[in-house]
Amino acid sequence: MNQALSRIALSSLAVLLFGCSGEESKAPEAPSAKGAMEARSSEPTSEAKALTKEIATPEKHRAICGHVLPEVGHCGNYVELEGQWVEVLWPELGVMEWCRQGKKGAEVEIAGAMMDGKFVASALKTLPANQ
Repeated sequence: MNQALSRIALSSLAVLLFGCSGEESKAPEAPSAKGAMEARSSEPTSEAKALTKEIATPEKHRAICGHVLPEVGHCGNYVELEGQWVEVLWPELGVMEWCRQGKKGAEVEIAGAMMDGKFVASALKTLPANQ
């Protein structure tokens, strides 16, 4: 029994001493929420840039994935404001948040303000399909 414990201890020691290369590897840096949003965003249309919409308390609006919008053509999160589809920036959204809903889209409660042609949300909640 003592011999088995000695072998385990020696094996563990060998792994600790020789298993590491001695070189430090730098941990990858996680992108900031703002950086992640900017990396997957699109160039806003001139109509979107002209919008100055501000929503102080959450309101219901339609939301859709950009892949079904001819003017966008790729996945992204868009909300309908004043008859226009505007990209939504919200750090908790994935790039394909409403992709599964297709042309039907989703309904959201959203608050925030337009900034540089995009809607920067201060609150966002996707509503269940039956509301």
